[in-house]
Amino acid sequence: MYANDVKTTTSQLESATTQAEPLIHLHLCGCTVNAWTLARILRTHALTLRSFELSEVSVVHNEGDDSTDDPEAPIFQALASVIGLETLIILIKHDAPSRMRRPDLLVNALHSMPHLASVQFCRVFSLELDLNVAIDALTRVNKFIMHYEDACSVETLDLLITLVNESSSTLKSIEVAGCPNMFKSNEVNALLCDALLKCEDLEYVCFCENDLDDDTVKMMQSAFTTSKIHRVCITTSRRAEAHPVEQLNAFE
Repeated sequence: MYANDVKTTTSQLESATTQAEPLIHLHLCGCTVNAWTLARILRTHALTLRSFELSEVSVVHNEGDDSTDDPEAPIFQALASVIGLETLIILIKHDAPSRMRRPDLLVNALHSMPHLASVQFCRVFSLELDLNVAIDALTRVNKFIMHYEDACSVETLDLLITLVNESSSTLKSIEVAGCPNMFKSNEVNALLCDALLKCEDLEYVCFCENDLDDDTVKMMQSAFTTSKIHRVCITTSRRAEAHPVEQLNAFE
């Protein structure tokens, strides 16, 4: 759904609230939504909803009112009731006044979703602790994407490695872009490569614009060259000296 007019969005969402058919996919992109209307939809279709996307969405409590300190709270409180969710995408606008105000509500929701398999975060977290707790709340995934989460550290990478290890039989795709400070330890970087190489059905690996130094790029290139991973894309974040490494393995 793409609609900047909150009246239009609310009208369309309210029709979904009253529809008899089960709602399985709910994707909201580039629109303005009323938090309470969206929360009602999530609760109404909590047992059937399988994918939820909130991309570059402005949230208000009342028409034209975005002054509330925590407008997203009703949405993520309701999201915790969607226990069968399989795909979750949250992308905050690059020019948004702030990132997610109550990430603890998101983490609570993640803990209630045992079937969550595909996750994407983009500009969601302002604090490293919140990002780390969110990653730690995930158990086993087949797709993980993290873009421009700049509150990262080596500890974040440790938790990502744990997630990869737990997902060794399911992970098919992983993409980390614009997340600095994660790859400061060569030892931990090597552990990441080892974990990814143990994934049975991994098809796509992408690490771009993450402050990777040349040695790390070469190490990853060497590790993945002879792997069964179908596609690998690795670059440094130094655009003037970009060191792209992309391979399409023969058995793709």
